[in-house]
Amino acid sequence: MTQNWPFEEPRPRIYYDKRALTPGPPWCSLHAKCVVVDGAKAFVSSANFTQRGQERNIEVGVLIEDASFASYLAGQWLGLIEAGIVGEFVS
Repeated sequence: MTQNWPFEEPRPRIYYDKRALTPGPPWCSLHAKCVVVDGAKAFVSSANFTQRGQERNIEVGVLIEDASFASYLAGQWLGLIEAGIVGEFVS
């Protein structure tokens, strides 16, 4: 966390797909990076939150300022958490 998020608190909560820990097939990959802020804004991107991902790769992202969409996206994540499909990364 300190290498990729050099900022002060609050730090983001980071989740990973537990299925990716088991060698495939079937293969599993979570590529989209999603951030929901205050239930009102959502950022969805292909960019990794690393120095290389931010400075060298060609990536794309979109900021959506729509509370309805942000709430829906957060709900999708909460469903994955409740189903046990994703776990929270704890540093």
